[in-house]
Amino acid sequence: MPYVALAPTIVGAGITLGVMQQIVRAFGRVESSLQFLVRSWPIIVELISIYKRLQSFEALLRDQPLPNWEGPAAS
Repeated sequence: MPYVALAPTIVGAGITLGVMQQIVRAFGRVESSLQFLVRSWPIIVELISIYKRLQSFEALLRDQPLPNWEGPAAS
C-alpha cells in the first residue's frame, strides 16, 4: 500500500531510496499497531461488558439508580 501511495513521487524521482524506506517502515509500524487493536477488539468489548455489568450490580446492591450506558441520545 505505501508503494501505491508513493508511486507518483517515486516516478517523479521526488524522494530518495532511503526516505522511501523510512516511509515504508513507518507505514508498517502504524499498520502493526492497528492490527493489534483489531485483534484485541473482542477482548476489549468483553472487558467493557464485564465492567458495565459489575457497575450495574454494585448500583443495585447500594440501592442506587442504574447507570445510563446509552448516553444522552437515548434519553
